[in-house]
Amino acid sequence: MEALGDAALIARLRAGDADAFEELVRTYGGRLLAVARRFVRNESDAQDITQAAYLSAFRALPQFEGGCQLSTWLHRIVVNTALMKLRTRRRKPSSSSPTGRRRPTRCSNGRRRERRFAPASPNCPTTTARC
Repeated sequence: MEALGDAALIARLRAGDADAFEELVRTYGGRLLAVARRFVRNESDAQDITQAAYLSAFRALPQFEGGCQLSTWLHRIVVNTALMKLRTRRRKPSSSSPTGRRRPTRCSNGRRRERRFAPASPNCPTTTARC
């Protein structure tokens, strides 16, 4: 799509034209989905990323200044959305650490607090949280 077509599409999107959003998805959907697939290699996750990117783009449309092509802007949004998803996956704590214990946390007064640990055996007492 050329710059003149992008400008008209953006104007229609800003005006709330539902057909314009459908045109946006049809025009750029395949390319944006391909970009998402390169990051996650899972079709379902790629579709989720693309959908989230469309929502982000729709919300940010009033701030789009047109300094770049619409396709470039959308591409960058998909890349950022994919990177956020990958970061979230990396940060997700596992259900338990290899030792089965969790790290201590801090109380509101700044002192360390131990979380409740599962006993090693039924005869062992559990450690409770204290501040």
